[in-house]
Amino acid sequence: KTLEVESPLPFEGRVNLLANWAGSAAAVDSLWAQGALEATMTSSGGVLRVLGVDVAQYVKTGKTVAALSGLLALASGDTRTQTYAARLQSLTAVAEQLATLTFDQLNLVVKRGPTGDVEVSEISLISPHVRLLGNGRINFQPGVPVWSQPLLAQLRLSARDQLAADLKTLNLLNSQADALGYMPLASDIVLDGSLASIGTAQLQRMFSRALTSP
Repeated sequence: KTLEVESPLPFEGRVNLLANWAGSAAAVDSLWAQGALEATMTSSGGVLRVLGVDVAQYVKTGKTVAALSGLLALASGDTRTQTYAARLQSLTAVAEQLATLTFDQLNLVVKRGPTGDVEVSEISLISPHVRLLGNGRINFQPGVPVWSQPLLAQLRLSARDQLAADLKTLNLLNSQADALGYMPLASDIVLDGSLASIGTAQLQRMFSRALTSP
């Protein structure tokens, strides 16, 4: 009951979990509220669904609008329209890839202390096209299921190959790649909400500004 969450799950994959739990309670349902936890979770492959943006706004309409804008730009020679069309095509592709992110490796290091707050000291994900590094926190609220407690996480996303090219079209990447060839976003991604309903409003605003900027 404590860990139950409605579908779709934010994460699916093969998982190894090493955890130490210390606590006592009168009932099983109360253990989460009264125990201390240190855990490391690793996964050798799966799908992450935490970076979805307004798919209806970008993915469903983006390709059609970009195609029409491209035709108009070619006919008129309007470079501004051409730029907008290219950005919209790139944004559509980025939104599709990030909404369901297939990865090769995921690591999480979690600690829950006496106050009940959960500290995620390490978030590390790697896939052929994306790297994520970050940390986060879940603030404990008595009587609220863990999946619904307030979440705040900060992630540094780096990309390569076509995803990097699309993000570069949107002027969202730093120019310096890391040792593995991944190029980082100029700004970190901030997630909020809860594990059951992860908020990506900050990422949405980042994409919107990239689409309309001069």
